[in-house]
Amino acid sequence: MTIQRYELALLAAIMAFATLILGRQIGVASAEFDEQVYLASADTLTRGFDLGRDVFTSQPPLFLTMLQTADNAFGGSATLMRLLLVLLTIAGSLGSWALVRARAGAVPALVTALLVALAPGVVEAAAVVSADVPCVVFGTLALLAASSARRHPAWALAAGVLISAAILTKLLAVPFALAIAVGAFVHRAPCRAYVWFGCGTALAFAAVLLVYADVLGPLWHGAVALHLQARGAQVDLPTPSILVAAILIISAYVGLLAVLAAGVLEVRRAELAGWLRERADLIALFAGGFALCAVQRPLLNHHLVIVAWPLALLAGSALPARLASRRTLALACAGGLLIAPWAIHGRDTLDHGERGSLERVAEIVAMSTPGHGVVVSDLPAVPVLADRTSAPGTVDPSYVRVQTGELSLADVTAAARGADAVVVGRAFRGLPGLQIALGRRFTHSVTLDRVTVWSAPRSS
Repeated sequence: MTIQRYELALLAAIMAFATLILGRQIGVASAEFDEQVYLASADTLTRGFDLGRDVFTSQPPLFLTMLQTADNAFGGSATLMRLLLVLLTIAGSLGSWALVRARAGAVPALVTALLVALAPGVVEAAAVVSADVPCVVFGTLALLAASSARRHPAWALAAGVLISAAILTKLLAVPFALAIAVGAFVHRAPCRAYVWFGCGTALAFAAVLLVYADVLGPLWHGAVALHLQARGAQVDLPTPSILVAAILIISAYVGLLAVLAAGVLEVRRAELAGWLRERADLIALFAGGFALCAVQRPLLNHHLVIVAWPLALLAGSALPARLASRRTLALACAGGLLIAPWAIHGRDTLDHGERGSLERVAEIVAMSTPGHGVVVSDLPAVPVLADRTSAPGTVDPSYVRVQTGELSLADVTAAARGADAVVVGRAFRGLPGLQIALGRRFTHSVTLDRVTVWSAPRSS
């Protein structure tokens, strides 16, 4: 595969543009609550607590292990963690380019690299400390390695390690395993590739089993059982008016479908079987992601990245090597225009008032607790901002955990008995009897911006 200089120049320009789009306001906290949870969890792990035993996680162990490593390396800087995740997304976009370049040519590959970076679920989550985008990035790199293994079987070792990393980051990546299996079957991968792939997978999972053997039960409960429980529960998530956002998101998906349609319309009937065979893994990936979302019923838009990212891959790969037809060009351009508004919207960040409120509450916590104090909080950012230790048992106080009973009144009051302060401003408000229990434990309370800080523990 010969790559011309102009193609590399265009690819570099696309990657620079994507980095600029994804990295806007990287120093500002995301409005996504999960980011607060993950940053607080990483901070708690850095302070010496153990994952699974002390610190709850709703994801497989690799993601928080990576976050803990980054937290140590970057001194707890959330900005640097977001930058790392943006660069990881760019790596996934480059992997998408390489994946499509080998099967469809230069122009489709360049378009794919841009579509992946600007897809809904990516553009608003790439610079957010969460597991959704990293898991699909690892999955894409695994798919690329698996494609290379058809010619060079040893690449299957990397594919096995990478697909394991994807699934151990978030189970959302499972459709990539399906895509690898379909690709190997359709293209008749050599037997040696299966051996290498099995070795890579076994190596990755054996390492996790070795490190987390004594806490596999709690890890399984958080990463799998809780999500199944939440699927069947009525979880009341408070959200602002999302009409405009919904219109922009739908527009972006329609745009991706328009690009896909532009490519499909250019396929001649005689070439259809070969065209489908060449993209069998990408079609399986998209179908698997769609089926997963239909069954699991994701709560938030960024969970749909497992549909949007594969759709972007498939749409880009469907384009012809040369956009000779005016119809194709017009439809593809129309699709790009429909994607643009959501890309311009970008990620939602905490506004100045919300950031100021969290900082003021953190100041109250800092003034009313000792330097080594432990804080129970349903706003995980507060203990981190106050440089206090989050109570490990309640470090993830999401609405899902509280409203499904996974994090109960008994759990919160038990954590409060060993804490120097409790912050109630979000999910804990829905726990009946908590205020009475906290009044028995603490002598002082302050309410600021609808957030109550309980402090000064009564002597036992």
